[in-house]
Amino acid sequence: MQIYRFTDTTNLKLCKVSLREKIVNYFSLVFVYPLRTCRKEAFFERMMARVTYLAPVMMFILLCGYPERYKGVPDQDEVAGLEIYLPTRSIFVNEQLQARALLIHASGEKTFIDNSEIAWSTDDSGIISIDELGLLTALKAGEGAIMAVRGDLCATDTVTVAGAIDYSKIVLSEIFYDDTGSDEGKEFVEIYNGNNSECDLSDCMLVDGSGSSIPFVFPENSTVIALGIVVVAKSRDDFLTRFGFSPDYSGFSFTLNNSGETVFLMVPDGTIIDCVYIEGGSSDYPADEEWDSLEFPSAEEGNSVQRMSFDDSDTFADWIAGLPSPGVWWR
Repeated sequence: MQIYRFTDTTNLKLCKVSLREKIVNYFSLVFVYPLRTCRKEAFFERMMARVTYLAPVMMFILLCGYPERYKGVPDQDEVAGLEIYLPTRSIFVNEQLQARALLIHASGEKTFIDNSEIAWSTDDSGIISIDELGLLTALKAGEGAIMAVRGDLCATDTVTVAGAIDYSKIVLSEIFYDDTGSDEGKEFVEIYNGNNSECDLSDCMLVDGSGSSIPFVFPENSTVIALGIVVVAKSRDDFLTRFGFSPDYSGFSFTLNNSGETVFLMVPDGTIIDCVYIEGGSSDYPADEEWDSLEFPSAEEGNSVQRMSFDDSDTFADWIAGLPSPGVWWR
């Protein structure tokens, strides 16, 4: 945009004009010049003619600011830094993660840049690898660092890698199904993680042996620590009253049968990773031949059935009865 100063009625000179100069020039042209160059009786006629002629031009000048080159706006292409974008900073062994690079402009705005313009690398820990387009692969458990370089700009970030989940080491460890008196709300199921790393239980399921039961689904971000236990109760409040502390999870809707029950633990795709047949199992899912008993394990009122060792033979011999001990692996 060009800004003009009117030096007379015929000559124009290109220059930068302040708001004050615009106003002074406007009044000089409209009021002062007609007074000096015409008879008083013609003043108003001359003035109106000039206002009519100049009004659109002066309005344009007054409303429009300086061109961008005069305002000192930072150049958007001026880059102040580099940043790595990761959709998550925690993955499991053998999983992949796409890293991306962001340019940080002098204005503070950030924009993605093509990964082919970045030199990607990792530390020498052997925990993660990364290719020339920023695709990261988790190799082993631990914390690894990645680096992005573009010219004289550099950015780093870290990724935590958890060991691959071995679901064969996640087992049912205790079932409390028959309390003294009323069982209402006091039932619980305990799960043990035999892995040496934390395991994700998100979307895993617990369900009893009734074909019409609705499974309990672990919510997102549910975890069990390495060699740790989680307790799932039917009712948080009733469990707290009975045992004096709150369970890790609560709210399963099925009721555990006192005269034969089956409990399943399943991964998100529905695969059964462990089960226990109590007193021969349920009518819908009775104990199979491999279980080797239609009677055990069995617990008297007030007791629970408990896994007595981590070595899982998938038979009744893995289980005993005893006083309930939720959250404790003492056997």
